[in-house]
Amino acid sequence: MEYCLNDARIDDKTFIYQTKKDSIKKYVESIWGWSEEYQIQDFEESFALLNNFKIICSADESIGFLEIYENDKLINITEVHINPNFQGKGIGSRIINEIICEAKGKNKKVTVGCFKKNNGAVKLYLKLEFKIIEETETHYLFEYNHAV
Repeated sequence: MEYCLNDARIDDKTFIYQTKKDSIKKYVESIWGWSEEYQIQDFEESFALLNNFKIICSADESIGFLEIYENDKLINITEVHINPNFQGKGIGSRIINEIICEAKGKNKKVTVGCFKKNNGAVKLYLKLEFKIIEETETHYLFEYNHAV
């Protein structure tokens, strides 16, 4: 399935929130319980569009988003969420592989985190040769280090 990444605009904010909610609600609900009021407040407080958000599109339809943080040593995939109707089609793998290739060219590590209960994401990151480098009660932090 073909896709493209477009710079997010301020009018994508509602789409970003809804996509994130659709992606993580079942994990948050099973761990802490879901409070829509809290989630909206947390999103509003932490949302900063800047240049690090990309909207994932396919056939002129927004299907997900990507948020990246980069410094001189690493590229962190802060968030990657794809609408459940478009998951399992290889889009996430291709996006992450492109980030890995970019990181190799810049001699940087790649990190990404996810809920332990998100079996699909855990399986994907391990398949792409990420290693678990940190673990909390609820999350894994993965690292791809091409130098190792």
